[in-house]
Amino acid sequence: MRSEGKVKPCPKCGSKETQVVAKRYWLYPSGCFILLGLTVGMIHQLQAPIEYECLSCDHRFAKRTPLGIVGLVLFIGVAVVIAYFFVIYILQFLFLILVQGL
Repeated sequence: MRSEGKVKPCPKCGSKETQVVAKRYWLYPSGCFILLGLTVGMIHQLQAPIEYECLSCDHRFAKRTPLGIVGLVLFIGVAVVIAYFFVIYILQFLFLILVQGL
């Protein structure tokens, strides 16, 4: 099966004869949806690169689509926001322990 849409050339030999092997995480683990939530799970699935295989040299490589790059930026942004609020929560908790302990 040739890659559909825009042909992704092989980075090793430059051949345009490539084949879509699979998208990473094609069967998304249900535990991630339970832990992360549906929205974050969908953004994570969107940002995963698509794997290709060169038919000339059998080299496997992965490329992200433009929408996948947007998904990656959204995923990183959500992770930063979650980490920020988690750190703030921990600092407030530690502050309360110190104030009540004194």
